[in-house]
Amino acid sequence: MMFEITTERPENRAQIEILLDAAFGSERRHKTSYRFRDGVAPDSYLQLVAQVDRKIVGSVRCWPVAIGDQAAPALLLGPLVVAERFRNAGIGAALVQRTLEMAAWRRHRIMLLVGDFSYYARFGFMPAAPLGLYMPGERIERLLVAELDKGALAGVVGDIQPWRSLRRGTGDAQRPGSARRRVMGDEQRGGEDGERRGNQHGTGRARHVDAVALGEDERVRA
Repeated sequence: MMFEITTERPENRAQIEILLDAAFGSERRHKTSYRFRDGVAPDSYLQLVAQVDRKIVGSVRCWPVAIGDQAAPALLLGPLVVAERFRNAGIGAALVQRTLEMAAWRRHRIMLLVGDFSYYARFGFMPAAPLGLYMPGERIERLLVAELDKGALAGVVGDIQPWRSLRRGTGDAQRPGSARRRVMGDEQRGGEDGERRGNQHGTGRARHVDAVALGEDERVRA
């Protein structure tokens, strides 16, 4: 099956909501992980959709969060969803892999998610609790983490914090490092527009056409 991975557009959102409601139900917003998304915009560069014959059949987003007292910046991946009739076709795996590649390219260093280790281990995710990372209110075995940059987790411990809490406490916070890139995706504009690419670099049967820019949270098996 041929499918195409593209950056989410505003006109895709209604279709994505239908997919999410079908997979998770209308009560999904009461899940623990949703508390970390409330009042925060997803990273606009890391909102991907999968299409078959121009129809949205899969979606994934990433949200900025912070870790511990040091407020180490990280991303929370999810929800990941694939339409029921297209599951087991590799779409979910392609969405996750492409998201990780793009996040690393954009110099994000830590990716978190809530899901099953048996599925996400293939992408480099590992249990977060043994590393001293916790999501308040979530089962400890469900929180997983992956380093996008080797050594990114060194010295990073503590509870996951919603990004909105950090912003209330510190104002217009920025990521540390020489690039001083903002974590909030909707702030990554202006001069960075020159970094946008129409790159097609898919693997297997997935093709990425980036037209905009270069468990609880999953209903997919690939």
